[in-house]
Amino acid sequence: MPDNNFATAFKDGCIMNNSAIDNDDFFKTYFDEDIDKSLEEIGDDYEQIILAFYYIIKDIIKLVVQQEEFKKLPTKSPCHFGFASFHDEIRTNILTI
Repeated sequence: MPDNNFATAFKDGCIMNNSAIDNDDFFKTYFDEDIDKSLEEIGDDYEQIILAFYYIIKDIIKLVVQQEEFKKLPTKSPCHFGFASFHDEIRTNILTI
């Protein structure tokens, strides 16, 4: 993130992050379809699935950052975690440590 500032990280369309979820593998594993076919079948329910991810990920991150393995990783301070339902959506700050 520019200047490690969550509030300005996506200004001017700047998206500098990687998804925590590999959607291609997720849909192939759990729906036995590629992502395009899965999204076609899911239709409007996609937003509800993403909302469920939000709550699950939010709780998981709070547990992960407490682990010794995470504490050994090089992180910026503060370390921000964000979430967005879609790739072109502004992220919600889930947690800053």
